[in-house]
This record gives sequence, C-alpha cells and structure tokens, in this order.
Amino acid sequence: MKKMNTWMRVLLCALCVITLLSLISCSADMEIGNNTELAKGFLDSVLKDEYDSAVGLVGETIGENDFQAYWKSIRDVVKDASSYRLKQIGWNINTTNGQTVRTTAYQVNFDNEKTALFRVVTAEGVTGIAGLHFSDITAFQTKAEAIVPAAKVILCILSVLSVGFSIWMFVDCLRRKIKFKVLWAILMFVGVVFSLTFGDKNLGFICL
Repeated sequence: MKKMNTWMRVLLCALCVITLLSLISCSADMEIGNNTELAKGFLDSVLKDEYDSAVGLVGETIGENDFQAYWKSIRDVVKDASSYRLKQIGWNINTTNGQTVRTTAYQVNFDNEKTALFRVVTAEGVTGIAGLHFSDITAFQTKAEAIVPAAKVILCILSVLSVGFSIWMFVDCLRRKIKFKVLWAILMFVGVVFSLTFGDKNLGFICL
C-alpha cells in the first residue's frame, strides 16, 4: 500500500511538471516575432479593395495570376464588411537550411458576420509577405460555438477533480509517516496552488 501511495505521489509530481511545461509553452509571448503589422496592412488593403497595395505587400512570392484568383476569393468573404477584429491565435518559427521562416495565425472577425482564419508567413531574406493563407471558417465557428457549452462543463468537472485530488494528496502526505515528508508536503502544496490557479484562470470554475 505504501509503495502504491509513493508511486501515486511520483505520478502526480510528474503530471504537475508536464502540465507546467505545457502551459509555459502555450502561454509563450505571442508578440515574439509576430507578423501583425503585415497582416493588418494586407487586411486594410482588402477592405478598401486596394489591389496594388496588397500586391506590394506580397511582392514576388505569389504569381500574378494566382494572386488575382486568390484576391477574388478573399474579396468575396469580406463583401459588405467595413471593419474587422484581428486576434492572434498562434505562431511558429522554423529554421531550414539556414533560413528562418515565421508563421503567424490569426482569427479575423469581420463586421459582416464572417470569420476567417488568416496565416501570414515571412522568411528571412524575403521582403514583405512570403506566403499567406486565408479561409472562411464562419460555418466551422458556428458549429464550434454550439459545442463550447458542453466542453466547458467537462473542463469544469476535470478542474474540480484535479483540485480535489491535489488537496487529498496534500492531506494524505501530512498525516502519514514518510521519508522526506516536508519535501513531499511542499510539492503537494505547489500542486494544490497550481491547480487552483490554473482552474481559476483557464477553466475558471467558469460555468459553475
């Protein structure tokens, strides 16, 4: 029984460390090397139907014929829109063959009730936008919003269970005679605090 309890504590500590590292990665500064200025410049050109300005931002990375077709598809999405909200949702930096390539992803909400996924790629040694992807995700967003309430309930339950388990392990650690009791107690306490903080900020005990 003691051996099982020890393994449970080790497992909990490992999960805490893994979760902490994941959160650090996920919450990394979104502003590091983003392409927001280029993204805004391109979207402003699209809304104003300023084709030449958009071409100037893209440069020679996309062929003229391909860009004309792409431009038409984008203009179809933003039809009747006069403004937008840009939200950065992710970024990635890769170095291949000595060249650094940066990809930044955005969610764009237009005032015509359209939502788009917009990815801007820049590359070392290339002026302006080296690549872009623009797709209408309005239908997907609508379906996702319908699923979110159920997902929130599940996340709330998992959050409560996580906090409850951490508190139980902390109390169990205090009442048992084990080696390095103080160290284990500190680790369990950190787990409790982390679970409470994570639950409050991210899962929020959000919908209870």
